[in-house]
Amino acid sequence: MTSLPPSLPDQILTALRQMGSRPALSSGERNWSGADLAALCDSATARLDSHPGDSLPWPPATADDPTLLPTRLAALRLGQPPEATAIRSLSDHFPPGSRLTLLAPLSGFGGNAALACWRSGGHVLHQPGADSSPGRALRQLEQNPTEVAALSAPLLRALSHHPALALADFGPLRHILHDAGTLSATETAPWRNRDIPLIGLPLATSTTDWLAEAEAAVETDMAGFDFAATVATVERLGYTALLSMLNALLRRGLFTRPEARHDTAEILLRAKVAEEHQPLIRRWLRVLEEHGLLHRDGARWRAAPAVEDYTDDALARAWDGLERDWRIDTGGNGTIAYARSNTECLPDLMAGQVRAVHLLFPEGRTDLACALYREPVSARYQHRMAAAMVSRIAADWSGQAPLRLLEVGAGTGATSETLLPALAATGCALEYWFTDVSRFFLDQEAGWLAAYPFVRRCRYDIDLPPIAQGHAAGSFDVVIAGGALNAARDTDASVSWLRELLRPGGWLVLTEPTIEEVWVMASQAFMLAEARDGRRHTDATFLSLPQWHAVLDRAGLHRVATLPRPDHPLARLGHLVFLAQAGREEPT
Repeated sequence: MTSLPPSLPDQILTALRQMGSRPALSSGERNWSGADLAALCDSATARLDSHPGDSLPWPPATADDPTLLPTRLAALRLGQPPEATAIRSLSDHFPPGSRLTLLAPLSGFGGNAALACWRSGGHVLHQPGADSSPGRALRQLEQNPTEVAALSAPLLRALSHHPALALADFGPLRHILHDAGTLSATETAPWRNRDIPLIGLPLATSTTDWLAEAEAAVETDMAGFDFAATVATVERLGYTALLSMLNALLRRGLFTRPEARHDTAEILLRAKVAEEHQPLIRRWLRVLEEHGLLHRDGARWRAAPAVEDYTDDALARAWDGLERDWRIDTGGNGTIAYARSNTECLPDLMAGQVRAVHLLFPEGRTDLACALYREPVSARYQHRMAAAMVSRIAADWSGQAPLRLLEVGAGTGATSETLLPALAATGCALEYWFTDVSRFFLDQEAGWLAAYPFVRRCRYDIDLPPIAQGHAAGSFDVVIAGGALNAARDTDASVSWLRELLRPGGWLVLTEPTIEEVWVMASQAFMLAEARDGRRHTDATFLSLPQWHAVLDRAGLHRVATLPRPDHPLARLGHLVFLAQAGREEPT
């Protein structure tokens, strides 16, 4: 069995112990070795753990006592407070054994920078009070040359205008970490001229607060929905789709008797499965087995339920009941009508004699597609949460230029329909690009979009680099993809390209399914292109939650939130909202 990797605080503690007697922290005239700090952390951990009911002595905002840093590490080991994301993000900027000049208060950002430095086995040089004096800070940077410096926001801004900055010799300094948010060109120019990148924290300090406010607002807005009943109905939809798969095979003369046995090759042959759909039908067999509806006898399969459970009459009764309950849960019926029409055509879909796109857009109509992306309660949650996130970003926007937003894969406008009114209500100057790979949708949605004069429409293909489509790197403040990226051939490439489009500190908002949706395997899966990403290794329609986190990490994005939270009733359905942010590194 593969063991789990050590937690972030344990990684830091291990690095301190490995440093032994080497210096890990210098503050004024005082010095602590790695072993000293590890011992202080162990002592603090024992003290805190023996009083689990007590509040943790987290340093107040004015604290500048370096001995509190081991207490912070101890609190992290015990799971409080949620500082790990910030520390992990900062750790990316410390090569092994780095030295850090710390010119920021030890609470908050400064303390996180120190812990991140220790994670690399580095040495923190802290000068108490130096962060309040630009002159003292310059002397500290010159007299104690280090590879990395961490500066408080007021100090960085003051130094940017200090007349002695141009003459200072910073030796091996590679970059400066700061918590100043977005800096002006005037503030970054002196450092750019010195080839010293400025790297800002990925999160605004208020993000946690406004995310909590957004969650509360969405919960209030959806108070009339019975989440538990909704989840139960969706799970019934999945089970009915599984029986419909067996029914489709039954209609091809397979599994007609309890004793019937068929191997995979026979199933594909007798069901007349087109070559392009054979991977999907193989996935059917695996999922049917996982749900206990097929069993293996050697190389052959046999059906577990009685044949009467998946006859045409049995399925008709099951779908009738679903239609009734779905309407009670959502007030609509388009999703079930679409899913049912697909299952009725499964033999022809498998054979490639019916195209799945024609079932989603019968006679060119979009009513079923509109229902599909609007009716489900999980979709409504995603739309509302995305709107709450993006509208808050807009409300906090302080840039001189309009906030530039790009929505990719906008399709029928299910996400935009909720998002645009919320954005308009903020009063923020906006430029919103509504894009899709299909000109059909751009024209179809033009009518209602005209009510928002800040909206522009154009084509964007998530499977192509943005520069080839006329979009410059760093040209957007927010990128939104509502259920679009599961159609990408290579999700890593598509997300990396979206990351390129974001300015430093820009936001990416995604809504995606993260678990296998069985009913989709009996409908939309017939129209999805073969994936070239992690789905090839898991033989799944959608990326899992860990895979999505890995995609965001590989793209260099900082994961801010994944909602709904695991304890939310809708989390069981796996339809999630991801909020991620580009780093604030300023180009040299």
